This record gives sequence, structure tokens and C-alpha cells, in this order.
Amino acid sequence: MTKVRLYDPHPGFAGAAVHLPEHLKKLADSLDGKITSLEEAFRTIEKVAADVLPNNGKVEIVEKYNYIAFSFSDYTRATHFFKLISYEELDPAEKAAKLERIKKKEKEEERKQKEETEKSVRKKLNNYKKPKSIDDLPAFTGWTPSFTLEYFGFKLEYSIDLIKIGREVDLEKEVSKVKYKGKGHFQVGFQVSSKGIKKVTEEEREYGRQHAGSKGLFEQKRPEIQKAFDDLTQKGINFVGYRTYRGWPAVWDNVEFYSKPEKEGDKNR
Repeated sequence: MTKVRLYDPHPGFAGAAVHLPEHLKKLADSLDGKITSLEEAFRTIEKVAADVLPNNGKVEIVEKYNYIAFSFSDYTRATHFFKLISYEELDPAEKAAKLERIKKKEKEEERKQKEETEKSVRKKLNNYKKPKSIDDLPAFTGWTPSFTLEYFGFKLEYSIDLIKIGREVDLEKEVSKVKYKGKGHFQVGFQVSSKGIKKVTEEEREYGRQHAGSKGLFEQKRPEIQKAFDDLTQKGINFVGYRTYRGWPAVWDNVEFYSKPEKEGDKNR
């Protein structure tokens, strides 16, 4: 049993689209300041919620942020969520145990997210198969799979910029000082570094937004892209390639080729 002190009951409305049901509002107020077990408080709230909205209301403990929540759906199927009442653990050992549970849960969620991201990248890159030609390169709009590929041991062999706009900005001199207020500065490329930030004119910005991802930019760099493709092919390197672009708010358009790891250990699957 987790001993807690209950506090900060929901005010009843406070900007929500609908009012918190009156019976639950009164219950939350009556629990304010009480010391009890978290389990008992949950059961008490759950019982009242079942009486107020049978088969509709849901009560849950949001362990990460120390509160008990209530939610329900209305006739339009919109879900309304309330932080019903907060709680504080009174046992230091229980606090430590909770933090450990949260860390484990977050780590597991991060692992699942990485797996889902890898599946998405693998599917788009035909399970990491070498493209038949440069015209078969898959395109990733608004993001780049490079971080996923590098995480799984792939090596960048070629990175070809299809769009070149702006001038390099010194982060220490311009970006981090008062005179940098965002106007005219854009991320060009995806590296968070001085090489990734450039000062762009209005004309360049509009050009980038209009042409990022266009066939015309690809055709302008076709000889360079083909040369990279042929070089890797002639060397017998097993590789994957793709195009990644974005026109707003950051601006980039790149074609990249990554070689597959020579040895596929646990990290590559």
C-alpha cells in the first residue's frame, strides 16, 4: 500500500471544454489534504465515477506526474480529461521505487519507438536493399533516416546537396546573441551545429520552399548522383540510398548513400 497525501483538487472547470461532473468535484474537494493509501483513494474515486458515468468514465493513476485522472467521452465521441487530484508519496522508499519504475517504463517506450522507426525505415528502403538505379531512390519528406541508419551501423559514403542556399552563421557570434531573433536564419540540413545554420535571404527562402523535393533539382545533380551510385556499385559495396527534403520551416534537399555494415550483430536486427 502506498501512503499518500492528497491535494490540489480540480476546480471544476478551469478552461476545460465541459465541467467536471459535480459528484466528482465534491469528492475531490472532500479528499483534499487527506492522508490515505493511493489504492484506497483510487477505489473511492472509481466507485463514484462508475455511479456518475457507468460504462463511460475512466479513472487512472498518472504515476509520472503524481495525480489521479478522470476522463470520459461525450455524445460526439470527444474525450474530456481532468487532473482530478494530485498526491504526494510519504514514504521515501516508495518514492525511489516509483522513480525506478518510471525510468524502466520510459526506457521500454524508447526501445519500442526505435523499433518502430527502424521498421519504417527498413520498409521504405525495401529492407535495406540496394536500389536498382538512382531513379528508384525512395524519398523521405520532412525528416531523414540517417540517424536510424547510423544507429544500426551504416556508414555515410556520399551526401549530395541538391539545394544550396544561404551563408554559414557563426553560432557563438550570431545565433546565441541578442541580434539573432530568428528572422532570416534557417536550418539548412539537419545537423545541429554551426554548419547546419545559415542566414537566408527572402529570395533564397522562397526558392527553397518552392523547389525542395522537386524533380528539377534532382535532374540538375543527376550526373553527380549517378557518379556516386556507379562508384559504390563498381567497388562492390552493398549500400542503400535515399532522398530527404523539407521546405519549411527548415530547408534542405539531399541525396545520401550509406554502406551496410560488414558484420551484422545484434544491433543490426
